[in-house]
Parts: sequence; C-alpha cells; structure tokens
Amino acid sequence: MASRKFEKGSESWKLFQDYWKFVQDYAVPEDKDEFWDEVIGSGNRLCQKYGNGQYCRDLVMAHINELEGKIRVGTGK
Repeated sequence: MASRKFEKGSESWKLFQDYWKFVQDYAVPEDKDEFWDEVIGSGNRLCQKYGNGQYCRDLVMAHINELEGKIRVGTGK
C-alpha cells in the first residue's frame, strides 16, 4: 500500500510546516490594527510562496476567521 503521508520535503509537506509556523506566530489575537496588518501580510506572503493557490488561501483564511472569532468572544462584539 502506498504511503498516506506527505513525503518529507515535498511541496505539501513544506506548506504545512510553514502554515503551522504561521498559526503559532499568530495564535493569540490582539485587537490592534498593527496585529491584523501583520497577520494579513504574513498570510499573503505564505500564499505567494506557494503560488497563491486556493488551498493555501483557504488555510490562511480559516486561521484568520478563528482569530476573529476569539476577538469577538473576548470583547463581546
């Protein structure tokens, strides 16, 4: 049976490593414009690195949506 994992060093493997770093770098949201500018800039650079594919954009947006939800819960908005 073929492996069901990404091959170490493959483009998909690298994407997930970089995405995990992005998630860790922005795990705790701040309700400041500077924070959101950083998140969006970093997410855009990540997607550009991987050809601006929809899959990468969806991953980045999922994390941004999660952060926004945490802000709303934390602030009562």
